[in-house]
Amino acid sequence: MVVSVQDSMVYRYGTIHLMQFDIGRYSKPWLDIRGWLKEVERNKMHLDEVSGAYFDFGNHTEKVRLRWREVRSADTVKRELVRETLERPQLSLVPHVGYVSLFPFMMGIIPSTSWILEKQLELISNRSTLWTDYGLRSLSKTSSLYMKRNTEHDPPYWRGPIWINMNYMILSALHHYSQVDGPYKARAETLYQELRSNLIRNIVRNYYETGFLWEQYDQKNKGKDISIVTSSAFRKMQKEAKN
Repeated sequence: MVVSVQDSMVYRYGTIHLMQFDIGRYSKPWLDIRGWLKEVERNKMHLDEVSGAYFDFGNHTEKVRLRWREVRSADTVKRELVRETLERPQLSLVPHVGYVSLFPFMMGIIPSTSWILEKQLELISNRSTLWTDYGLRSLSKTSSLYMKRNTEHDPPYWRGPIWINMNYMILSALHHYSQVDGPYKARAETLYQELRSNLIRNIVRNYYETGFLWEQYDQKNKGKDISIVTSSAFRKMQKEAKN
């Protein structure tokens, strides 16, 4: 199946629009963006049935590397790491598990009785993919791009670090699925409690050590970039804990 760039863009725009529309609420999960791509169309376009992960679809190749080259500019010559593509990219799913693999889950649009929901919960809870004691990684440890630079001056911003904003959206989705009837209700509740505890503990520990609430955390539990989003998410998690 060849998917047009336009349809792929509709999917991504729909996801982003929903994120902006109402984080943490599920009163209106289907917006009129070309029907918000019906479930069957979405799954045909983006779902990997083996892993239960949603992947981007487009021109892709795994054979990419960074290589030192001499770059001439005016009268100077300097060495830079330049990205090289070693084979022609082909239309395919981009097989890297990360936050992008969970967007339909985050929006609460996977039916609560679907086998896909079970697979998504497995991805979330697997320590070889996303789960850590500090929150969920942005990219799976099994990915060939995990903690790899994109260019010399482009560090792995979304290739492993634990982002609080995305973790909070996943946490909200877990809470949603723990409240609706379905065979995975209890599992969603367990993961909700464990993830919330991990996030709160990590944020509080870093706050006492550094005096700041950080936007993201690395695999060694060190924060990076001060963010008001983290303080907002933390307040909501604390309120939920009291309730």
